[in-house]
Amino acid sequence: MQEEGKTNSELIYEINVLKSIIEEKDKKIISLEANLAGNKSVSNRISALIENLPDGILVETPDRKILQTNTKFCEFFNIQAPPIALKGSDCKLALEQSKNLFINPNQFIERIEEILNKREIVQNEILYLVDGRILERTYIPVKIAENLYENLWIYQDITLRKKDEESLRESEQRLRTLINATPDIICFKDGNGRWLIANDSDLELFALKNVNYFGKTDADLAEFTSPIYKESFLKCMQSDEIAWEKKILSKGEEIIPTVYGETKIYDVIKIPVFEEDGSRKGLVVLGRDITDRKKAESAIIEIQRLGAIGEMASSVAHDFNNSLQSILSNTELLLKKGNFSENDREYIETIRQITIDASNRIKLMQKFGGKAKNRSEFEPIDLSSIVSDVILQSRPLWKDNAEKDGISFEIKTSYNSKKFVRGNSSELRTVFYNLIKNAIEAMPSGGTIEIKTSDCSNGGCVTFRDFGLGMDDETKRRIFQPFFSTKGYEPGRGLGLSGSYGIIKEHDGQIYVKETKINKGTTFEVILPYYSQIIDKKQDVEETTQSSKNLKQAKILWVDDDETIRDIALEIIETLGHIGKVAEDGFKALEKIENEEFDLIITDIGMPRMTGWTLAEKIQKKYNGKQQIAVLSGWGMEISNEEKQKYGVNYVINKPMNINQIEKLIAKVLETK
Repeated sequence: MQEEGKTNSELIYEINVLKSIIEEKDKKIISLEANLAGNKSVSNRISALIENLPDGILVETPDRKILQTNTKFCEFFNIQAPPIALKGSDCKLALEQSKNLFINPNQFIERIEEILNKREIVQNEILYLVDGRILERTYIPVKIAENLYENLWIYQDITLRKKDEESLRESEQRLRTLINATPDIICFKDGNGRWLIANDSDLELFALKNVNYFGKTDADLAEFTSPIYKESFLKCMQSDEIAWEKKILSKGEEIIPTVYGETKIYDVIKIPVFEEDGSRKGLVVLGRDITDRKKAESAIIEIQRLGAIGEMASSVAHDFNNSLQSILSNTELLLKKGNFSENDREYIETIRQITIDASNRIKLMQKFGGKAKNRSEFEPIDLSSIVSDVILQSRPLWKDNAEKDGISFEIKTSYNSKKFVRGNSSELRTVFYNLIKNAIEAMPSGGTIEIKTSDCSNGGCVTFRDFGLGMDDETKRRIFQPFFSTKGYEPGRGLGLSGSYGIIKEHDGQIYVKETKINKGTTFEVILPYYSQIIDKKQDVEETTQSSKNLKQAKILWVDDDETIRDIALEIIETLGHIGKVAEDGFKALEKIENEEFDLIITDIGMPRMTGWTLAEKIQKKYNGKQQIAVLSGWGMEISNEEKQKYGVNYVINKPMNINQIEKLIAKVLETK
């Protein structure tokens, strides 16, 4: 039936419109159904992703019901039920059941409440479980509406990572302990020359103990320490660059001053490390203190040089002794034979004394060559007199040279020694000179030196006191060591006090640091046995005091390659009332003893063709060791009893000898007849 008032056309139109609307709704319904199916697919994919994550995941609703979790979460918290069964469970109840898994259960619960109240992201919190596991927790609040949040908790098992980190820390600690224990300097730098790691030896060398060196270059660090290191740091940078450019291990020596006034020499190795693309990655710097080694090397060179000079000096001394022998013998013959006025006799006596003094100086040269160590030359010594002489001799040091530099020294003396000590005056002068020199060097700005002599219970004492720099315990311990010096590295340094120590020991005396304080000064003391206390086991012909009076005439053969010595020897023998014969070498001497007998044969040691030792040996073979033989030495060497016995020698005389020595020797030989 047609609707009233509407035409067929109008009805058909409305029907079509309605049909279109219905069709459109059907499309939307189909689309909605498709969307719902798609969303469900996405949700399933998200759930699957969460389930397969290596981390434990917990998603809570705003009212703290479990919205979603995964198997890994259940494993972490020892939950036996599957994740799907936990959906909708009360999180608070679950936490109460799981809190005892943690080392501090109550703190675990309280911390969760604190996090939920703040609603702020929390990352990488560490949780320690009673079974030894370590979990890392992250919390993310997820806003779903105004003031409405879901809670996302992420738990990760980092037990192995933490163990690896701890192992790494222990390894690093062991490495640091190792590199800090070595006296060598060790430094690691990055590709830009910035310090990353340095051991204690390196920090101490450059006075950087309390400086944060990490990330700083050598140039930066030069501003944080003493200015004396600035040049060293700049040179280090230059040698670093050389190592980079060479791209291989490089070695070199670096001289580094220290705040203690010393100069150190380091043998430095630099190892550049590069990235795969050839860019600079890092630099390893290793350095070893070779200061003592360099001193030792210089010492060896110095010893060799001194040895060569000593041998030359000894050779020259031998020739000088022959010349001095001629002068001394002629002057003594003049004094013995001549009838001179008092003034003329004084002139000749002066020549004689000068010759003896020259002989003593020659003996010092021979000591320089390692010879002339004859204790029989010790004599009574007045300590105060020797000290007074040395003060005068050292005047250029403490007076003239010092005043040129605007420095003033004062030497105060107190002479209280009354007893004689026994020693070699020339050697003791050397010791005392070195001690005065040491005191002067200890006071670079000048000052007072106090020198005192006294009679102590165990010998004559001399003290030298300065008011200078003083010594620390290490310096005091090493002060008498050869080549040790606090005055910087320089060849030949450190010989004075060690040499003085050796001389005093040869005298059976003592030398030591009696007192020292930093910046207060030092006192050295020397103690020498009294003259009457020393019993010299070595007998020398000079100690023979028997009178030659009323003894028979001796027949003596003198062998020497020097014609002047032979002439003088013959004159001396005849002047002393004996019969003398001479021979120019060993062969001539052997010819003479074939035809004549002699009470005493005196021979020089150093002769061409046949030495005095060989001659003595041949003679003793002929006479079965019964011939009295004396050898003359111009070399200044100390000859042992073993050596004398080996060649059958009875006596040793050092040139130049005087007439009294010859007279006493002949007297001693005649007494044995």
